[in-house]
Amino acid sequence: MELSPRRAARWLGWLAVVAAVMYLLWWGVLRGVAQSGDLAVGYGAGAAWIQGADPYAVATLEERLRAGGADPSTTGQLETLRNVYFPTTLPTFAPLAALSWSQARITVIVLNLAATLFIAWGLVRLLGWRRSEPRAWGLVAFVLALAPLHTTIAIGQAAVITTAFIVAAMLLERAGRPAWAGVGYGLAIVFKIQIGLPFLVYLVWRRRWVSAAVALVVPIAATLLSVARMQLAGVDWYRSWMANLGLLSGPGGINDSGPSNLERYSLVNLQYLLGTFGLSGPAADIFALAAVATVAIVLVVLVRGREPDGELLVLSGVAVLTLLVTYHRYYDAVLLVIPIAWAILALRTEPGPAIAILVLCADFLFPFQTALHDLQQREVLPGWLSTGPIWDTLLITQHVWALVLLMAVLLWVAWHRSRSQARGGSHSQRPARAR
Repeated sequence: MELSPRRAARWLGWLAVVAAVMYLLWWGVLRGVAQSGDLAVGYGAGAAWIQGADPYAVATLEERLRAGGADPSTTGQLETLRNVYFPTTLPTFAPLAALSWSQARITVIVLNLAATLFIAWGLVRLLGWRRSEPRAWGLVAFVLALAPLHTTIAIGQAAVITTAFIVAAMLLERAGRPAWAGVGYGLAIVFKIQIGLPFLVYLVWRRRWVSAAVALVVPIAATLLSVARMQLAGVDWYRSWMANLGLLSGPGGINDSGPSNLERYSLVNLQYLLGTFGLSGPAADIFALAAVATVAIVLVVLVRGREPDGELLVLSGVAVLTLLVTYHRYYDAVLLVIPIAWAILALRTEPGPAIAILVLCADFLFPFQTALHDLQQREVLPGWLSTGPIWDTLLITQHVWALVLLMAVLLWVAWHRSRSQARGGSHSQRPARAR
């Protein structure tokens, strides 16, 4: 029996999803069962906050983790990791205080898996595709295979849940529910402010005042609740928080993008790349902010009007610029699900840039920067390759370069569409309303 091209594509899509699920279970879930390192900070902070103790003090976090049944290898990480979460985020960890450490780890893994499935099928629904379509399965497979998503699950970070709230907000906007969409964007800010906040700026630019107002009120309310609890308990939290930020973001700290931080290889923000060219510290921050702001203004000029045509293209730009502008590690690149969705949608109408974007996003199917760092530390690679300008400015920073090039392609598409519209043509790709 001869397979039709459509049936063959469907089988390939299913096989791709199966392979992606196996990859997700191996590199995400199994590692999460054994590790969940970053979750230790959130778990300890949530327990300390709800009990009226200092959620930013290392000794307090260690005490709460020991009370929850954590082993010494877990509590021993806190001196290095510390808590630098915005007060806005603390209430989100509070429910975990009712669980033991082992129960909390499993619960967060399950929540992240549920959020992963929601992201994958939510994007399919956003694009208006039937679930039986091969391109829908291709999108699901690409999302499930993203290594930043796996790492988020493995270490207990919040990037997957944050991105799920953003996708939910996009769906609610499409359904004509601006207030509920604002709740989704607001919760994204609450869970991870450096991911959610740029989308609030996007709402203001689009003059979606209801969504923007609600998205602002939600984190303000969470912040007031968080701070009020600590102030009423007499906790000197601000001093502890600032001290932690100074240690982790200062020269040599694990969040420092400069050359004195030997652990910066997992960063993906523009400051890391600038540091390899000798620009670090406040100068790198100012340069990165100016560069991102300039690109954002250009994107606004090119995408004229406020109509929803090409909205996914603009949101793709917001996602990429979000990762470049400030501190982000590899796991936050879960946001790339948005440009991936746009690229698969555009394969039929704008195949060149769509393929380029998918190729660049494919660089995030495996944590290459981390793998290269490990090979360097084990002295597996020859010295002429693992040291020098090519290694520092290209190989070990390839994820940052991928994001820069990704933004360049998105800008080119916006420019090309702008020229086409000026000539009276149209390249809009409004996704069909989900059925």
